[in-house]
Amino acid sequence: MIIDMNKLILSRNILFVVLGIKLVVLTYYCFVFFSSINITEDFNLYLDIIIWRVVIPYLITFAGLFLTYLRFQKKYLKANWGLLVFASYIFIAFASETYQMLFYSSFYWQYIPFTLILDIAIFYAIYLILPEMMPSIFSQMKNSKNVQIYQPSEELSEKEFLPTLILCFFVGFLGIHRFFVGKLGTGILMIVTFGGLGIWILVDFIMICVGSFRDIDGRIIKYQRSVVIKSEASVADELKKFAELKDKGVISEEEFNKKKEELL
Repeated sequence: MIIDMNKLILSRNILFVVLGIKLVVLTYYCFVFFSSINITEDFNLYLDIIIWRVVIPYLITFAGLFLTYLRFQKKYLKANWGLLVFASYIFIAFASETYQMLFYSSFYWQYIPFTLILDIAIFYAIYLILPEMMPSIFSQMKNSKNVQIYQPSEELSEKEFLPTLILCFFVGFLGIHRFFVGKLGTGILMIVTFGGLGIWILVDFIMICVGSFRDIDGRIIKYQRSVVIKSEASVADELKKFAELKDKGVISEEEFNKKKEELL
């Protein structure tokens, strides 16, 4: 299938710009909201509003940005699943806010630039890449029927420890960390159950921390320190270069000895 690169680029730019604007708007909303209440006295009273109108929209918008980055910058096609879920959430939130405004409250001008225009732009961006998204999703579903049985192994995963840990901590209730390691089915299940009401997220977080969390192929995701091993040949070559620089007068005897100690 021929992919229109212009549409992909346009979709990427729209998503990055619109989601960036949404984060700025949410940050401004948080500032105005918290400056208008007494945190010590009204925190428990406004806890539900803080969670549903501030925390969750903020985390989901951040997740949308991260999925956009994975899909377009890292060419990670499985992020298409996450983008579809993200677009579904935006549609539900858009429909809910529109319904509330039409039937239970009066019209407010912020609705047009910050909800209507931004959400329509997101829908349009997803629409632009639907012809590219659907075949890749269907191909993943088809290939998943032919994959080998999940078998845990002691082999280290290519997925990095730190991104998995951060995703689980911040957007674990959306299952983004499971999408990241290729576990699409359980990722969707985490979205439906809000991370098993927090219990599933906690279990995953502990497993990641202790190095027992695995990717879709059963490989372990754990923290790995990068170790640089220099062979004797490479050290000899380095010493030879510094010796030549010393003979030419580029570096002093003291500098040469210092470099020699560092290499040895």
